Amino acid sequence: SRVLPDNRFSASTIYDSRYHPYYARLNGSPGWCRKSSDPKGYLQIDLNAVFVVCAVATQGASYGTEWVTSYKVQFSMDNQAWSTYRETGTDKVFNGNTDGTTVVKNTLAVPTMARFIRFVPLTSQRDPTMRVEVYGTKPDGMLQPM
Repeated sequence: SRVLPDNRFSASTIYDSRYHPYYARLNGSPGWCRKSSDPKGYLQIDLNAVFVVCAVATQGASYGTEWVTSYKVQFSMDNQAWSTYRETGTDKVFNGNTDGTTVVKNTLAVPTMARFIRFVPLTSQRDPTMRVEVYGTKPDGMLQPM
């Protein structure tokens, strides 16, 4: 995610000014958190080009007391039409974190082409604070964090 500038990160809401979307980079500080009044809130990343997304990773808050325990991922090519990532015909619920610092990486069984990706927290320990990374391939096939 160091490749992407801050303005490629956005969100439906932010808890307050300490939790801007661009704080959601893996190993960054403190993470992104939505408002509690936004139960379907999401973190969005514009990859600035189409990639084949093959894995995602998450961490909780850098201060260690809040994290997302499960989430869904949504993809879009145009930032208008969104689809929830599915495996075996159903929306995939990803296992999130069990603490604030450990990185949990989830490989997608079905690599998915997208320019935009959303992380949608479902359950959390305290407030749903998260830091994320997206892994994908460019047309040349090289795996890299974005």
